[in-house]
Amino acid sequence: MTTPDPAANAPEHLSQQDIHIWLSQPASIVDPALLKAYLALLDREEYDRWARIKIPRVQHEYLIAHALLRLTLSRYAPLPPTAWRFSRNAYGRPEVANPEQLSLRFNISHTKGLVACAVTREQAIGVDVETLERSNRLLDIADRYFSPQECADLQHLPDPQQHAGFFDYWTLKESFIKAKGMGLALALDSFGFQLRAGLGRKTIGLTVTDALQDTPAHWAFWLYQLGPNHKLALCCENPAQIPFPSAIRPRIRPFLPTAHTHAMTIELLGTSHHAETLA
Repeated sequence: MTTPDPAANAPEHLSQQDIHIWLSQPASIVDPALLKAYLALLDREEYDRWARIKIPRVQHEYLIAHALLRLTLSRYAPLPPTAWRFSRNAYGRPEVANPEQLSLRFNISHTKGLVACAVTREQAIGVDVETLERSNRLLDIADRYFSPQECADLQHLPDPQQHAGFFDYWTLKESFIKAKGMGLALALDSFGFQLRAGLGRKTIGLTVTDALQDTPAHWAFWLYQLGPNHKLALCCENPAQIPFPSAIRPRIRPFLPTAHTHAMTIELLGTSHHAETLA
């Protein structure tokens, strides 16, 4: 019998200072029996959405992402993967609805070749992972979605660095939007990022307008390069507004270890603070 999660009997400890990011490479998960077991984990809404996806690669990524979410949450609570229930906030963000597990917060992201699931206890979390294979009209996309300062900073980079710079900004913006949980209701002109070169890594700065009714110190950010083809940005709520939140510990781990995930290099490119990271 195929086991959806071989580590299910090894519960994970998750403190309020921990951020766990679980990675999976969908292309390495092809065992028909395992995929059938994953499909059986989905609830009716998830299954119907999966069935409506017409692009095989995207459908496969959706299945892996949502099975990964359920299996991951069950590593932190004594609930089987099928028992998890989800609700949505006023803007459509999914959240845990099981009354006894409301302190668990999560966010998932998937792109070509990679799925990420981030979990915290109580703090709002946003994660975005992107493939770097996309290369067409990136500056045009930036003109449409980035702040004027972000566009100016991007255009001032040498041409060979603009591609990487675009995805730095894009993933950070997506992670913040997802952590805020407001979706398209969050005005893109209400916030912006500055990336400044530092000793060995970039410093991530956030600016917000008065209309957002928020403060940059309320959020912490991390930016990673995952192997040669992906970037990941993480945004976590910092409700205590600690100016030096070294106690916040992101940890990136493979969900189902394979030769590919073990070989994947994880490079911390930048943080908003001198935050500790465990890879």
